[in-house]
Amino acid sequence: MEASLLTLDEVRKYGYCKLASVDHTLDDAQLETRCPLDNGRHHGQPKYGVGSLDRLPAEVLTEILLGLDIPSLTAFRRVNRQAMNLVDAIPSYRAVFENCADVLRAILSINAKHFDCRDLFQTLSGTKCVTCDKFGAYLYLITCKRVCYFCFTWDLKFFPVAAALGASHVEPFREELDSLPHVIALPGRYTPCAKLVKKKRWLFDRQGVDGRLSEVCVRRLKKAERRIDRVDKEAIRFMSIITAPYFTSSGRAAHWGYHCATFCELLVEQTTYSPHNPSLNTLDHQMASRNSNIKLLALLVDSSEEDDSDYRFLVDGKHVKYVTVAPGALPKDIRTFTPVLLATLPPFPPGDWNEGHVSKDPASGLPVFSRCERNELPGVVNAWHRTRIDHLELATVRRLRQNIHVATHPHFGAREVLVKFTEFPWQTQYFEAETAAYQWIGGQGLGPKFLGHLTEEGRVIGFILEYVADARSAGPEDLAACQAVLGRLHALGIKHGDINKHNFLIRAGEALLVDFDCATRCSEKDELDAEYGRLEQSLNDPSRRGGGFYS
Repeated sequence: MEASLLTLDEVRKYGYCKLASVDHTLDDAQLETRCPLDNGRHHGQPKYGVGSLDRLPAEVLTEILLGLDIPSLTAFRRVNRQAMNLVDAIPSYRAVFENCADVLRAILSINAKHFDCRDLFQTLSGTKCVTCDKFGAYLYLITCKRVCYFCFTWDLKFFPVAAALGASHVEPFREELDSLPHVIALPGRYTPCAKLVKKKRWLFDRQGVDGRLSEVCVRRLKKAERRIDRVDKEAIRFMSIITAPYFTSSGRAAHWGYHCATFCELLVEQTTYSPHNPSLNTLDHQMASRNSNIKLLALLVDSSEEDDSDYRFLVDGKHVKYVTVAPGALPKDIRTFTPVLLATLPPFPPGDWNEGHVSKDPASGLPVFSRCERNELPGVVNAWHRTRIDHLELATVRRLRQNIHVATHPHFGAREVLVKFTEFPWQTQYFEAETAAYQWIGGQGLGPKFLGHLTEEGRVIGFILEYVADARSAGPEDLAACQAVLGRLHALGIKHGDINKHNFLIRAGEALLVDFDCATRCSEKDELDAEYGRLEQSLNDPSRRGGGFYS
């Protein structure tokens, strides 16, 4: 098939010039409120000079100021009106403020001080991701590098090493750590799942940590690291990231590039696209638009590529289809990156099927659907509650985990509810026990209220609970409240089975239990007493084992 070039009007039709997604990076951190700027608000002649700096030629003074990091340059600018005028007259600084003031706000808010104004302007004057050849729509502010979405969410180089401010394991090395590229990240919600980070954190550039610190310090930092979550994304990946335009060669204008409205991937840079110099063809766009009616709902990828990977898709907004992908059928690095994944998968076959399998065609080497069939999928059998809600009727407010969402539904009015569901049919057995447990404790006030069953094409795939929004995970200080609720559960002849501290929610001084997937009926007093006896140790456990979404 011969590729024809898109016209400028077609690019504008199929694309948009600035990212429309909400990924909860620093773009969504209310920077204008947190860090208001006074540029352009002060007028008039200065009354005072800047001391001995007034004697320097303007060119020399500009070079000195360009060598300052942005926080230091801003501090100098606050000295008096003459200092303000000197900084505002620097062309590169003025270009940054006029075209992307939020970049300045972000740098000041997280105290990114390991690059200077010259470095920032140079980075903004480029277009390519520092790691690959794609357009870099974002800045990694720890080292002022331009990156693309794929690289900053998956490349280990852009996964900072985090440490809590004042943490005992890093304080002895504070002087050593302060010399490394780092920022002090803001509390807030980060990642597309809107994960809540409650405290400020040190974020260190991983390459700097690996190459310039003593072995003892590196061991202390790495020991405190949590596992890398490659499905839901870690918040610290997003805490030093902000979108940024690129400057034209003159530095007087900035552009954001064109992004495909159906593919969410950058198609063309505005400076290289014109009717006289087109750079995108219709064949590329057709590939980008493949499977544009498909939405990825869940995935479970086998990192070793020894077994099939599982995917759950929504087709045309109403049909759920479960697809397994054979090892090696897709490139390893795109199996979890939704835009590229959908464009790489073969077109979904039409027809009434709910389970399919993709494998590599021996002849062409391309992925193909080798099987599509309609099967009766298992559902939770003990559907004891009278309320049933179809999953497509819910409006998701935010995603806490891949299979746990906060949502709303007209049946429950304006209040938010918690929805927990199976991602794949083979997980149904685990929800059978938890659904039964909520029936056992109904009306006892031991856990969140059970509000109904969640269905998919008629079968029960999960349940809906009261969302306890004002609760937190338990700690050692909550021992008495936790003992009281666990004792009441045992009095009903029920063993919880997983009493980690995150399964106790504290609200108004009282405890509630959650996560009953391991709960069983139990008449053995010794077993119940043993679980009760382990409670204090569980509340003192410093690890994040079983880490809850309320913590």
